[in-house]
Amino acid sequence: MMNNAAITATTGYVATVVTTATATTGDVRGTYALQTASDGTLIVGVSQTPFAEAVSGTVGIWGVPQFTSF
Repeated sequence: MMNNAAITATTGYVATVVTTATATTGDVRGTYALQTASDGTLIVGVSQTPFAEAVSGTVGIWGVPQFTSF
């Protein structure tokens, strides 16, 4: 939700990386670029409901660890 309106467009959404994270793979959290410029006063809220079958999977509900180089 943004400014009390549901975001329905998938434009700007990049899914999470579910393989082993490296310096050249995408973000393990996924990303979303807003379709309108923010003036710094609006809040984007995210609600997520994991599938029950994902809890026991390899990635589970937490995903793969973020890449670090140190």
